Amino acid sequence: MNRVDFDLKLIGFSVGTFLSWVVGGLGVAFLVLLGLMALDFVTGVMVAWKRQETASSVAYEKLPKKIYVILLVMAVWLIQTVAAAYAPEVQGLEWFTYTVDGICIAYIMIEFVSLLENGVALNVSMPGFLKHGLKVYHEMKKKEEGDLEEKDA
Repeated sequence: MNRVDFDLKLIGFSVGTFLSWVVGGLGVAFLVLLGLMALDFVTGVMVAWKRQETASSVAYEKLPKKIYVILLVMAVWLIQTVAAAYAPEVQGLEWFTYTVDGICIAYIMIEFVSLLENGVALNVSMPGFLKHGLKVYHEMKKKEEGDLEEKDA
């Protein structure tokens, strides 16, 4: 994972956890994540079809990653549930009950970026600010990848 993706996930996690804490738990974030994953998968297959690539190669590449994210969210939820049940009196543990929402929102951001990329690949018209944000994201990724190559050399 490169630094730009890490930063985006960290921002999403932090904002998501905070928002979940402010409103007393979002809960719906996991369902939104599942919906965006499904949309990203379908649009990815559409892009593969447009490029006349094998749609199954897209499935083999994307599906294991999406399943892993779902398993990760489930694992954190299990840990969160155990912590809440067996250590409710531990001071400072309250924030932990909102981490699943934070993780979901971090991955929601990544799925949304992927949906935008698929939309661009399908030549779908979109607002300028979204195109600009995607351009900035890709420029930051390229710059970072160049910086990493210089360090390896």
